[in-house]
Amino acid sequence: MGLIKKIFLIVNICILISCNNKKSNNGQQINIRKVEYQSSNDDYKYNISIPQFENIASADISNLNVALQENARIVIDNVSMDDDDIDETNLQRDAMISYDIKDNSFDILSIVLDTYIYQGDGNAIGYIESYNLSKKSLKLLEFRDIFVNKAEEYIEKYIKKATSQYTDMKVVSKVFQDDKRGVEIPFSEVDFKVKTAVLYFEDNDVVFVYPSYEIVGDPFKMIVFRVNKGEITEYIKKEM
Repeated sequence: MGLIKKIFLIVNICILISCNNKKSNNGQQINIRKVEYQSSNDDYKYNISIPQFENIASADISNLNVALQENARIVIDNVSMDDDDIDETNLQRDAMISYDIKDNSFDILSIVLDTYIYQGDGNAIGYIESYNLSKKSLKLLEFRDIFVNKAEEYIEKYIKKATSQYTDMKVVSKVFQDDKRGVEIPFSEVDFKVKTAVLYFEDNDVVFVYPSYEIVGDPFKMIVFRVNKGEITEYIKKEM
């Protein structure tokens, strides 16, 4: 169990191969280098690709690059270590990390990382993470940097309205309602908090992703809400 806890500390991973170049509005080039780690034998295999920002004079970005590299090392060490506790079934351990740069109309560079880890014990972990970078200020953005104060309430009401039609669908509440944890409730009653979602921007949509493991115990399915730009423009800050 200690090993699994270590793995959940992962942010993501890195090595040098190709570049995707995107220019910010302030004229500074945003270079993203693809870094890869690959290895395979009878005991384990891993295939890890992560982004590495280059030529950006930002403490946030520098710290992120270091964190990505360190987390790559943690993933590789955990999946490749010789440990009887994680090799009882003699099944090959496996780790994969990939990333996708989302095209959008928000002047925000959104990168989504997808992670899968199998420890050879019958239990696998799958989850996604996102990083949002302002193309104007070259600043890593959090929810409060992107949206005005009233946005949280508005978006949660928007999602509640979208789920209200699923009155016949049942889920097991595990996180959002502690008093009903483990109890089957209608999907329409799940209290989705936008600040706990994985947030990114794609095409003309703001995308909120909730790992359904936190709601229904499935480690691979995701619950995704897309809010069109036209529905939310007034709640997005003009300067980020």
